[in-house]
Amino acid sequence: MSDNSFYFNSVNHDLNGFNEIGRFYNFAKNLESVEINMYYFFSANLSSCLGAVIEKLKNFHQCTVNINFISKAKITLRKNNFLVKEFGFDPYPDTNRTTIRYEKIENDTLNNASLIIEKYLNRDEMPTMSTLLKDLFSDSVHELLTNVWEHSNNDTVYICGQQYPATNNSCLDLTISDSGQGIATKVRDFIKDINTDIDAVAWAMQNGNTTKNTSGGLGLSLLEEFIIKNEGTLQVVSGTAFYERKGEQLNKRQLNYYLPGTYINIIINTKDRKHYYLKSEKTKIKW
Repeated sequence: MSDNSFYFNSVNHDLNGFNEIGRFYNFAKNLESVEINMYYFFSANLSSCLGAVIEKLKNFHQCTVNINFISKAKITLRKNNFLVKEFGFDPYPDTNRTTIRYEKIENDTLNNASLIIEKYLNRDEMPTMSTLLKDLFSDSVHELLTNVWEHSNNDTVYICGQQYPATNNSCLDLTISDSGQGIATKVRDFIKDINTDIDAVAWAMQNGNTTKNTSGGLGLSLLEEFIIKNEGTLQVVSGTAFYERKGEQLNKRQLNYYLPGTYINIIINTKDRKHYYLKSEKTKIKW
């Protein structure tokens, strides 16, 4: 085994998956080059996170990244455009429409991000919403994207998604990532009394908290309320912080490895057949 070969274990959209990406970053950051070896499952939406980490390795650490596959993940990561954009692989047709394509969004092309968000919200698998709620949901994701940029001091944000149609765990993921300063560092620089990354992320998740001179937080309060009702999952990762809202349950954990930047994963429960409205709407159907 070469000293610069990294072997990924299985990567799911959970604490262990983010730990595995953090393990890769900390393995590679002091190397001139690294070869990724993927033998196991890799959650396609976390291509967003891996792309942000690869950018950090290339541009900040001057580390060349190559990739090698002996797994079915190769087909999936060609379908969602990750391997095409990052490593020059040939594309693979997504005949089942299960992917939301991997995209690098520059600060001056924010409208492209809006189009991706609209496609995500208009997928057939999404629970149905009133027009007003869908507009506010879209605005919240867009605000989230803008705030990730502002907190990161970085020019690029990475977006990717995936539909997982399994009968018992059917869901639709959207992951937004950057490898800049990160919300945890931003908050800890702003509030000196906060000593840990997880406390910093928890502070940022509170509605109204902000490091800017205006009101508002990350733009996640409506998303988090919807996730509770939908029994979905919302994950925010920054530094060593892993913050997860899973339905009613809140998990705050520390990663085993440092991850630069901010990573936000929205997991919608697509088994949910309820129809959603805002409480303020004049209808008998409410949350």
